[in-house]
Amino acid sequence: MMNRLKVELALFWLALGFFSRIPVPANLDFSARKLNQSCRYFPVVGWLIGGCCSAVYYFTQLYFSIEIAILFAMLTGVLLTGAFHEDGLMDSADGLGGGWTREQKLAIMKDSRVGSYGSIAIWFVLTLKFALLLSYSSISVSSYNSIMLALLIAHPLSRTVATVMMFISPYVRETADTKSKSVAEPKHNSDLVISLILGLLPLLLWPELILPMLFVLVIFVFCFRHFVHKQVGGITGDLLGLAQQLSELLIYMVLIIGLQG
Repeated sequence: MMNRLKVELALFWLALGFFSRIPVPANLDFSARKLNQSCRYFPVVGWLIGGCCSAVYYFTQLYFSIEIAILFAMLTGVLLTGAFHEDGLMDSADGLGGGWTREQKLAIMKDSRVGSYGSIAIWFVLTLKFALLLSYSSISVSSYNSIMLALLIAHPLSRTVATVMMFISPYVRETADTKSKSVAEPKHNSDLVISLILGLLPLLLWPELILPMLFVLVIFVFCFRHFVHKQVGGITGDLLGLAQQLSELLIYMVLIIGLQG
């Protein structure tokens, strides 16, 4: 029993080290096989990131305006992850927008430089994220409670969407890079089940929205899968970052509609 707990704890630390800049033990096995297994805890990392963002929002809104508090919460998420998902968003936008062929798109995504498509994409996504959270707070009776709830739901749930994409789409890089080498490894259904359970738990905070949220996200997953398969034939680490960012925006939109309903 204790050995099993140690194994699961090690997998959690791997997930945390992979998805964030939060310090983890130095003696972890960062092999592709272990990183692949750790995907079951990717949503838990979202719980932690969302919790930190919520805490920062709560304390900053006590002394500053709602707008400033939202920006601090967003900044916390970026700092804790090292802009991991935002980087994937920018690379994906550059590749999909600037490349004509599958090979060109994949090559541009791998380029560390940021082009005009990536710059425009990150501006729009961050601006829309801020606007959605601000709109969400304006139609809620308790603004700080609503923002904290939104962050606690969106961060783990959007990472669950990215994890699901790892299971339903092939990895298309010719050589797996260190940024996303676990994506190319064979997956086990048990990891997907655990990830789904942990990732869907935040919806219990708002039970009435479980079915509408699942309906919208399932449609998004299949539409996104169809899109990336048409563009490059599968998934990459950068495209997973794009999936996480877009689904996070979508989750905020569903929460706003649910609050108004």
